[in-house]
Amino acid sequence: MERYVNKKTLGDKGFGKSYLALNEVTGEDCVKKVIDTSIIKSNEYDTRAIPLQIKGKLSHENLVKLINAEEDKKEQQYVIISEYIEGEFKVNCR
Repeated sequence: MERYVNKKTLGDKGFGKSYLALNEVTGEDCVKKVIDTSIIKSNEYDTRAIPLQIKGKLSHENLVKLINAEEDKKEQQYVIISEYIEGEFKVNCR
């Protein structure tokens, strides 16, 4: 996985933390989500789901682009990298 440097914390809820990060290779900002898998029972998550998303199975112009994801079994965490979209977002469900 490319090198991503945390710039600031965006959120800290549930199983993980989100950071505004810098991709040192491209110089672009992105979102780095770190999910602590040590507190999730192995039957509660599917290790195949994230790689399928990365391969473009959930690609759409209205979805945030997923860039990369990797499981670090030693650290017991998933690291998910997605595009960073600046601004404030509101969800409108009808």
